Amino acid sequence: MGVLQRKSDGTEVISVRVPTAIKAKLVELRQRAHVLGFNFNATLAEVLGQAARQIHEELDSEERKLHGGTKASRANGANSKVSGNGAVARMR
Repeated sequence: MGVLQRKSDGTEVISVRVPTAIKAKLVELRQRAHVLGFNFNATLAEVLGQAARQIHEELDSEERKLHGGTKASRANGANSKVSGNGAVARMR
């Protein structure tokens, strides 16, 4: 039985602008998680993955509505591996 484990996926850095209050809360949560020995980054990455799946499903649904039931081709040609459930804010 090996102790070492390989990472299943590489990591990248993204920048997202959030309201000051959310940033402050995330900094606080990171500190609390660190003190208690939890991996805050892994937890946040999982939450973001769930949100990405949710957004992906909702965009697929909207694309089907817009294009009469057929899935629209993505402008960048990317084929996403994510799917989920929830709400996407409509931008206007």
